[in-house]
Amino acid sequence: MRKVVTYFHKSPKATEALREMQIQLHLPHHKLVHDVSTRWNSSLDMLERFWEQQPALLNTLLSKKIRRGEAMASLTEEDMTLIPEVIKLMSPLKVATTLLSEEKNPTISMISPIQTKLRRQFQSDESDLLVISQMKERFRQDIDGRYTYLQDLLHYASALDPRFKDLAFLDDNDTKDMIFMRITAEVVKMDGQAGDGDTLNEDKAAETEGDTLNEDQAAETEGDRIPHREEEETDDVPPMKKTALDQMFGDFHPARSPVKTTKERAKEEILKSFVGISFQTTNLLTY
Repeated sequence: MRKVVTYFHKSPKATEALREMQIQLHLPHHKLVHDVSTRWNSSLDMLERFWEQQPALLNTLLSKKIRRGEAMASLTEEDMTLIPEVIKLMSPLKVATTLLSEEKNPTISMISPIQTKLRRQFQSDESDLLVISQMKERFRQDIDGRYTYLQDLLHYASALDPRFKDLAFLDDNDTKDMIFMRITAEVVKMDGQAGDGDTLNEDKAAETEGDTLNEDQAAETEGDRIPHREEEETDDVPPMKKTALDQMFGDFHPARSPVKTTKERAKEEILKSFVGISFQTTNLLTY
């Protein structure tokens, strides 16, 4: 395939013949993509573009308008059967690399979930072609050999990330419990080292929370006075474009909750403020 792509890149006559065939077959006027060893996912990009244009390519190669030299290797039926299977196999890798290279936030918490997702993706299947089965085995070996000495740290990072805090990517409940126990123990240890100097900060925080409560109550009253604002905020929200994060971890997370209005959020915050309050306390501002 690489030889075919190289031929079309170097031959203006072949490129023009391909363009004419694209017009006849009503295909997108896209150029072929050549893979580059220093560029991630370029091999997959080459396969995807080749498969998109394969009707035009095959017809152009059979055309008398171009000369096929020794460098033009014939594509067999087996090759054409294999291309879509390889694309399907490698697509998750492209999503993973895109996710890790484009996200602006720290990515350490995503490593374990990505490893788990890829391991599941590369599980052998009886229906796999021999080449696909061999590729899956190589991929699994490569993934399993990475970050083995950092697994605990990676799990802690995922547990502290709001996106993965339920550790849904782990199947062993005992492992999940152990991770949470160790994090809890570390938090208690850090809290004990803080000393008694936090008392003043706690009092200030209590005063701030009291002010916030008053603001929330005012927001609720304001929402009742002006109902038309609530109606404006309940307008249908257009669906969000699926991100690389959703593509990779969509099956790890439940569906997003519907967007709430300001009044609904204010009521929710007020209710949360009173959850778990003991009526024997003498200082309600501590809540």
